[in-house]
Amino acid sequence: MISRSDVPDIFNIFHDGTMTDVHTREGTCTFKVQIPYLANRIKKDHTFFRVSLENASILKFLGWPRKFERKEKEAIFSFDEIFSTNLEILESNEKAESFEVICNIADLDSDFCGGELHLNCSQAIVLDEDGREWTIDDLDILCKEYWNEWSKKNERV
Repeated sequence: MISRSDVPDIFNIFHDGTMTDVHTREGTCTFKVQIPYLANRIKKDHTFFRVSLENASILKFLGWPRKFERKEKEAIFSFDEIFSTNLEILESNEKAESFEVICNIADLDSDFCGGELHLNCSQAIVLDEDGREWTIDDLDILCKEYWNEWSKKNERV
């Protein structure tokens, strides 16, 4: 179980991951984060983690219009409309009474190029494809190991 205060860190660790198969049931919002570069460190054929947000509420999505002539963010409150396209995670921040997840939208048919997902929950559970539960510390280690290796591979000589 991951505490509420660490939930933004889950999204930051899953930077560049894509939220898919999002659904809610009895107060729990569950989704996959498609993030092969981290998941296949566990097993080569793994591509995602499953995240469950307990006592979750999806408050709103503030969409950034794809068309430049529309400058104002557009607020969307419908769960189905928010998740009608896959959201790519960029970063997360804790706000006064919620979390803000900054997202990109790659789907060119979407009216939005990205936006700010505002949500809340009491705690989270993260599972890999084998059903193993991950702590925030274990996820942090997995992520740091990946980025340390990536940095070494990409150093200029």
